[in-house]
Amino acid sequence: MSIGLQCTACGRRYRVADDRAGSLITCQCGRSIRVEGQRCMDKLCARCGIDVSSLTRTRDAHGHYYCQPCWDDITKARRTAASRTREPEFAWITRQLSQIRLRQLVKPLIVLCTLVLLGLSWVEPQLGEVTGACLLVLGGALLVVCTVWLYVIPFRDGLSMGLACIVNRTQRRQWAQRNPEFNLRRPAALALTGLGVVLLSLAFFAIWIAARRHLGQ
Repeated sequence: MSIGLQCTACGRRYRVADDRAGSLITCQCGRSIRVEGQRCMDKLCARCGIDVSSLTRTRDAHGHYYCQPCWDDITKARRTAASRTREPEFAWITRQLSQIRLRQLVKPLIVLCTLVLLGLSWVEPQLGEVTGACLLVLGGALLVVCTVWLYVIPFRDGLSMGLACIVNRTQRRQWAQRNPEFNLRRPAALALTGLGVVLLSLAFFAIWIAARRHLGQ
């Protein structure tokens, strides 16, 4: 238990153990204060033992007080323990789903859809024509925009630096290392993606032409 005190001169508050009742303590302002008054129960954290009377605290069902960091740790430990007691089948499914990477799933789907469209373009040449035109526009726009983005950014440091980065690959790499916030790998990767889409559109046009000749015979 402890006794709460307040300095009559400066207003500072203190909490002193009740075994010092009747003694004098010195306030920071220099005033002497006699330890006397009503005893009260201390609100101590049941885990770390600090006084939480003036701190953010939580009281559990048993009447124990906890400071906020200790209560967060206890709550986290309870959640972890609860997750371990789930049904084995559900835990296995959750673990397997968490290991799936979106890229590894999307790439095979893209390849599969592309092959299906190429096959349908042989049966229906107009589908190949439309698909090839759409891919040509999309890939061409991506290629042009990202190429301009890749080679125009260094011009912010002057005309000579921009021209040097265009004609000299080593200079461009050094500029990218000095300016990592622009992340030139992203537009370079997107430009290569655009080039791949353009080549794919040419494959659709080739299928379209071959299918028309086949149907014409």
